[in-house]
Amino acid sequence: PAGLEDALRALRKRLARELGVPPYMIFSDRTLMDLLAKRPRAEAELLGVFGLGAVKVGKFGAEILEAMAPWS
Repeated sequence: PAGLEDALRALRKRLARELGVPPYMIFSDRTLMDLLAKRPRAEAELLGVFGLGAVKVGKFGAEILEAMAPWS
């Protein structure tokens, strides 16, 4: 859904701004598309998403899941 994609893009932009890094450093467009396709509901499921390893899940997993919650 477009709303979910917009929510994830907004989250990525906010986190990037807060950390002073480009948005692709938070997660890439390919990762965003994989999030939309797989719709993970738990941090363990985030590990199966392209580009999300233990470090990124540890840093951003809770916020990603929170952003996705209204669409799960």
